[in-house]
Formats: sequence, C-alpha cells, structure tokens
Amino acid sequence: METIRKWIIAASIIAASSYSAAAVTYGFYGITNNDPSNIVIGQNQLSVTVDAIGTTQVVFDFFNSGPYPSSIAQIYFDGTTGFLDQNYAPSMINNGPGVSYSWGATPTNLPGGNSISPAFTAVMSAESNNPAPANGINPGETVGLVFDLSAGKTYNDIINALNTASLRVGLHVQAIGTSGKSESFVSTPVVPAPRALMLATIGMVVVGHLRRRVII
Repeated sequence: METIRKWIIAASIIAASSYSAAAVTYGFYGITNNDPSNIVIGQNQLSVTVDAIGTTQVVFDFFNSGPYPSSIAQIYFDGTTGFLDQNYAPSMINNGPGVSYSWGATPTNLPGGNSISPAFTAVMSAESNNPAPANGINPGETVGLVFDLSAGKTYNDIINALNTASLRVGLHVQAIGTSGKSESFVSTPVVPAPRALMLATIGMVVVGHLRRRVII
C-alpha cells in the first residue's frame, strides 16, 4: 500500500508539473476586414505555439497550415516590456525551408492595430525578407523566433501574460485567398485544454488527500 501511495504521489506531481511547462498553441482573430473570406482563412490556418527552451528562453513557432494561399509577412509583439529581453539578435531566428525572416518590420506597428482597444503598440517585430511574400510563411511553412526571458521572469509568466492579453502577438498577412488582399490578426487568449487541466487538478487533489491521511 505504501509503495502504491508513493507512486500515485509521484505520478500526480509529474502530471501537474508537466501541465505547467507544456507548450501552448494560440490562434488569431482578424482586426481588419479587406475581404471577409480572408479573415476566415486566417483564423482557420494561422497559429503560434509558445514553448520554453530551458529556463531562460522562450520560442514562438509560427505556422501556416494552409491550404489557401497566404503569407505571414510581418510579426509584431505588444506588451513584451519586462517579459522578454529587448536585446534580441538575428541568430535567434529559426527559418524553416522556404522562409527568410529578419528582425525589425516595416511598418513599425501592426497595420490596423490602432482600431482595437487597447490599441496594439508594437515593441518588437520581425518580417520576411524581399522578395515578399515569397519569403514569408506560406502554407506548410514555419518560422521560430527565440527570445531571452527578462530577469526574474519564467515561461509561465509569458503564458499568463498571453492568456490575459497583456502580451499580444500580431500578424500582417499578405496575398490571401483568391483576392490576394492583406489582413491583420491578433493572438487569441486561451484557457488550458480541459484534459490537461483535469489531469493537473486530479494530481493536486490526490496529493492533498494523501498528505492529509499521512498527517492523520
């Protein structure tokens, strides 16, 4: 019985801790409306997965799942001050096949960013190199942007900020669908997946119950 009890405690702790460090994927919602069908395309096939690299870095992996034509040409970050180190370097861009990105976007702020509340004010940015949109993130392509965490911050701080929209990611996407027009998108805050949340909760409840039994 004691062996089983220790195993349950260990498994529960692992479940809870793995949830807190798990990568989180975010979708995007449109903030412009040059073509309503373009918004649907973007919301269905654009995403970013945020993951920890050790304890001092975080990577934002951007995906365009397709199948409709579109190219993520610029990426913007709002609310990163105090969370991500501002001294990012070109060596911290992981370009996938067919993608070529560099730090610093033109324009400097997300097009249409002033139309939402609170207004989107870019602090960091990156963009595809010329010729665009060929070097952007097209269907089936990806790019990873790696940042050092600010002193005293953790990966979970980044996730909490994204979930409350105090830290936001913006995309300017070109050559969308049959119209070929561009649109802007902003990351959508999410809550933990029900199954992951359930496992973490069960783990903490079991640990608390067994601890009380041991004390009694």
